[in-house]
Amino acid sequence: MLKYGFFIMILLIMFTGCGTPSMVRYVHNHDPIMDKNDGVILLVDVCNQVDVLGHGDYCIIDESKEVASAIVEPIKTYLEQNGVPVKTEMVPFVCGAFDNAENIPSKVSEKIGEDVTEARKPYGIADYFKEDSEYLKSLTTLSTYVLERSVSGKTENSMTIIPEEQFKEAVRIIRSKENASSLIYVGLKGRKISGGKKFTQGLVRWTTGIATAVATAGLGAGVAVSYWPGGNVDGKFFLAGLVNLETEELSWKNYYSAQGDPLEVEEMIKYYKINTLLKDLVYNKETVSASKKK
Repeated sequence: MLKYGFFIMILLIMFTGCGTPSMVRYVHNHDPIMDKNDGVILLVDVCNQVDVLGHGDYCIIDESKEVASAIVEPIKTYLEQNGVPVKTEMVPFVCGAFDNAENIPSKVSEKIGEDVTEARKPYGIADYFKEDSEYLKSLTTLSTYVLERSVSGKTENSMTIIPEEQFKEAVRIIRSKENASSLIYVGLKGRKISGGKKFTQGLVRWTTGIATAVATAGLGAGVAVSYWPGGNVDGKFFLAGLVNLETEELSWKNYYSAQGDPLEVEEMIKYYKINTLLKDLVYNKETVSASKKK
């Protein structure tokens, strides 16, 4: 019995730190670049798809716009409540982040169930940005850059969609257009499985782009691909990045995936989803002694 008691004592020391338990707390603390020039630009980009039996995936414009428009205000509110001023928010398009350097045409429809055609991204471009092709290209370049570097496990030297210098040139254009010092990109990529396919498919392979695009994408077949246990489920992933427009760098990034219908607006705007994505942008995690807790 003595040796078991000694083992338990060792465990207690390991977990309590020799009698000084610690705790983790989060304190408000964000990059001061987000305070400059009246705050950050908030860019929201949603790209939802429907996976239909016999027809493959296709992007949907109107439903993606609806989700994008709905989540802008909750994200803005979250940032401002946590001390980050938002200078302006924009939804310039849907599907603004490309899956491959060539921007291969993808299947797309205005709405679920309507005619499906093929076209290059982005879709649903707002009128203002249609009139400024240089600015539009800069925003898609930035969006694609953040996407690739947020979800890819590759090294910088193996990034193939947006080269570093192309990104920096886009950043310079955005900064001059907006007179801003920082930009937060928030992206949502979702796939809704049709009822017919759910019934017949045993395992769903869910990706950021249509199957043909991912097969040739700079992202690579192993990037941002999730295998949902049991299959037959809808899915989405959220990604975000902070771009320092002064130093021309992606200074922070995050992403996570989840099950669930990406078209359910009320689900998309829940606080915990936004907090999961952006918490590390506005808080610092500190480990402190429990005895010092205030």
